[in-house]
Amino acid sequence: MAPFTFTLFAPYNKQAALRLKNAHSRMFGVDIIMEKDESDGYFRATVDLADGIFHYQFKIETKSWFEQEPEPALPNYDDEEYKEMSKL
Repeated sequence: MAPFTFTLFAPYNKQAALRLKNAHSRMFGVDIIMEKDESDGYFRATVDLADGIFHYQFKIETKSWFEQEPEPALPNYDDEEYKEMSKL
């Protein structure tokens, strides 16, 4: 594992978070609150990462806090179809 620092320039924003997800996992990512350096306007978060492929997003606070959205990589399963498949 090695430390990696994510940076986001957002001098007028109050809060920011980093969503980090392993590309080979179906699990939801984790939100990591970023710390703001008022002297330069950058938010930073340092994370120890193992070798691999990761997806990340920055979330920022504007007029409201973060809105949770469904994970687009996970399909919506039809309950009836699932029940039929589980009978096999």
